[in-house]
Amino acid sequence: MKKKYILFWFLVIVFSCTKENPIVKKSINGHQITELKIKNIKDSISLNLSDFFEETRFVKVETNDSVFIDNKGRWIVSDNYLIFISYGNYGVLQFDSNGKFIRQLLKNGFGPNEVLAPKIVFSEDEEQIYVSEQSKRFLFNIDLETGKFLNPIPLAHFGSIKAFSFIDRETLLMLPKYKASDKNEYLLYTQNKTGKLINGIIKPSLINEVSGGEIIRDKVKTFIKPSMSDTIYFLSDDKLLPIYSFDIGENPDDYWKVKKGLWSYWLNFMNTNYMILEVYIITGIEIKNGNTNGVGKMLYILYDTKQEKVQFLSGFKDDLLQNSIDSYNQNFNSNGLKFSVLNAITAIELRNKVINGDTKIKNEKAFLEVTKNLNENDNPILLIGKMKNEVIY
Repeated sequence: MKKKYILFWFLVIVFSCTKENPIVKKSINGHQITELKIKNIKDSISLNLSDFFEETRFVKVETNDSVFIDNKGRWIVSDNYLIFISYGNYGVLQFDSNGKFIRQLLKNGFGPNEVLAPKIVFSEDEEQIYVSEQSKRFLFNIDLETGKFLNPIPLAHFGSIKAFSFIDRETLLMLPKYKASDKNEYLLYTQNKTGKLINGIIKPSLINEVSGGEIIRDKVKTFIKPSMSDTIYFLSDDKLLPIYSFDIGENPDDYWKVKKGLWSYWLNFMNTNYMILEVYIITGIEIKNGNTNGVGKMLYILYDTKQEKVQFLSGFKDDLLQNSIDSYNQNFNSNGLKFSVLNAITAIELRNKVINGDTKIKNEKAFLEVTKNLNENDNPILLIGKMKNEVIY
């Protein structure tokens, strides 16, 4: 009996060792990187969207005769202010945390204090915003309490800005937008508020790996997610080091070519302790009206970087608004806020479903209160959530 017991555990250990691990540690130029092999993930966990928030609140954006928010724009949010960046006629608009309109900060256009499709980040104390515009060689610096323009920040390097962020109170990390033909000295650099170049971080040899993308920050680290790359980097002592990569299986060489297999991934949530990946898998091919399209499904994957665990999120859904997970935007800065925008017509439809008992959502009472007397021509409702620092299983 004892021999059988020993043999059993021996086989268990052998099986465990030969099992393909979804988390692989490897070294690149002496630096350790974690690779996630999506095809090897076997475990799953059942969580909903609300499980990743400490708290949520609904905000009804004020509607008046001079301010109408359409779908041609985007938002950034802080604890004290909501900023709407219009791609239409309204430029950049400022609201307080309760959705009350304060002022127009910048007009739409090509003039001195006008912008088209700008990039905006909050200062560390969230009392100012900094605005980049591709036609201008500086960042606007605007005080949010008064709406006044402060000293602009000159750009230290040539080229329009794809993304930028403060990594401390005086230092900016700049991610310019480049084409393959560009031969600028740096592709990523730091500078101070006076426009002085501090350090160029990436040389042109990496242009195919890092050309545009997003800067993702939390209280601990600054990450760079390049466009069309399977690797995430982090900033360490003025060096950009790879930290995570994703093996999503067979991927078409031609991005637009329809082919069965794992297709691509997106980051939905990310901080130092965890991230959620969306991976789209093409399971078949459909031809309609002469056009070939992939038919597939979206998988959600939770990677707990603190506990070194990776699992599928089974049945992952939005129990807050019964909306698409993709509709939630993340402020990729240290405030850890994530939000979704619900236009008035959609909010009214959801309200009716909730009242009739057809749909269940979290914080139902707060939602019904904020949508009371809502008109279909009103400005949108925002759901704003504070992300948890760690995943609670």
